[in-house]
Amino acid sequence: MCRSRFPDGRGAFYERSPNCSRKVKANLLRKIDKRMGTQEQDARLTALRDSIRSAFPSEPYTGKVTVSDDFLTDPDMGAEKELHDALQGQRWTDVPTHLSRRSWDTFLLLTEEAYPAFLAAWLMYSLEDMDGENEVREYLVYSFQTMRQFRVLDADQRLVVRSLLSEIKERDSSKFVRDHAAEAIALIDRGRY
Repeated sequence: MCRSRFPDGRGAFYERSPNCSRKVKANLLRKIDKRMGTQEQDARLTALRDSIRSAFPSEPYTGKVTVSDDFLTDPDMGAEKELHDALQGQRWTDVPTHLSRRSWDTFLLLTEEAYPAFLAAWLMYSLEDMDGENEVREYLVYSFQTMRQFRVLDADQRLVVRSLLSEIKERDSSKFVRDHAAEAIALIDRGRY
């Protein structure tokens, strides 16, 4: 409780302790730190999105989309066919959000040529709801544990992926995902791709 005697402007006195102003200042500073922390995080996400746009050119892709493109008439190739039909001749910026949201792991079906052409769509979606759950983000982190397709990215794209993993390592709500992001960063730093 704040206690000291100060005039209240009407001739009466109210009590406030010397510690009260320190408590008020401490609470105010906490609120400012939290607001500045959020602003800093938002600025990092904006910079990361800009880096993705810069490193992954938005050009129409006309090559093979999935490793199963030659077998798309097979009824068991539903996911591959849907992915092929949605991406053939498109830019990564044209990938429907519902595709990356609903088919969060289908980027693993992309050919080595299509992977750098479309990965940015999944990277962008992985930045959504950074403080909550995001299956796209989880699968991206897990996929970079094997580094199977990481080697087909150029140096700028690799740097962007590393930056994304670093942001995930700092902010993801799941310790399991944060730990996997840290392991993927260690693999990248050791050149194990």
